[in-house]
Amino acid sequence: MAPLLCGHDIGVHDTLFVTDLDGTLLDATGHVGAYSAAVLERVAGVGAWVTCATARSWTTTRRLVGGYFQLPVVVHNGAATVRPADGAVQSAAFLRPTTVDRVLGACRRAGAPPLVHTLHSGSEQTAWLQHEASVHVNQYWLDRGADPRSAPQPSWASLPRDHVLGVAVVAERARVQRVQGVLGEVDGAQVLVRPDTYRTGPVWLEVTAAGVSKGGAVRQLADQLGASRVVVFGDSVNDLPLFAVADESYAVAGADPQVLACASGVIGSNEDEAVARWLARVVLAEV
Repeated sequence: MAPLLCGHDIGVHDTLFVTDLDGTLLDATGHVGAYSAAVLERVAGVGAWVTCATARSWTTTRRLVGGYFQLPVVVHNGAATVRPADGAVQSAAFLRPTTVDRVLGACRRAGAPPLVHTLHSGSEQTAWLQHEASVHVNQYWLDRGADPRSAPQPSWASLPRDHVLGVAVVAERARVQRVQGVLGEVDGAQVLVRPDTYRTGPVWLEVTAAGVSKGGAVRQLADQLGASRVVVFGDSVNDLPLFAVADESYAVAGADPQVLACASGVIGSNEDEAVARWLARVVLAEV
């Protein structure tokens, strides 16, 4: 499918534009570039429907891009949708406590301390094992500074089983594969494995409720808005469901080969702020 050339061609006021964050909109340091920030502000000013869909929590999403989007944002790989204006949770899909218990058991047997993401009464927390944290878990918290979600726990038994949006493991590939092997197929859940966006070596294993995806959450949002088209941007395998529900899907340069194979077109890299440049050309009709 040929890339879109101008906003008039797609009707920017009835099209939902959705971008992934890490590796797509954000630069190599995990931040919004100055040009991207300026474009997002102008796009919002003309009333275009633009939002993001990310594996990140709302807490970190708000810190990075909370001021740029007025529409609900999709977080936790589609497990929750949040309204930026007031942080109100629009939807949430939780794992069953018995499923969480099974996943945690697999993590323990594989020697892979997890991150357990919860949402309760509008408050996000991430539980982790303070005395068994791996180098990768420690790096996760170092990257996030004073993160209010941090909820260190003294034992495996104290990790939460209720109100769990997802369980994640960040580790070297061999350890992640051990978790997969022990875990096997799980009713009521789905397992996604993807490389770390910012470091060579670590791999993420993410478990969410069955049917949860960025694509499903975006499709629901599009239906609520009455959008006639959906245009998306991404780079990683967790963006494949997003691409599947889109009328137009654009991979950034250097995206995962599976994403490149499914894309309507390929734009520049996130380092070149390619998503913002595309939006400036298509939505704002800037040359």
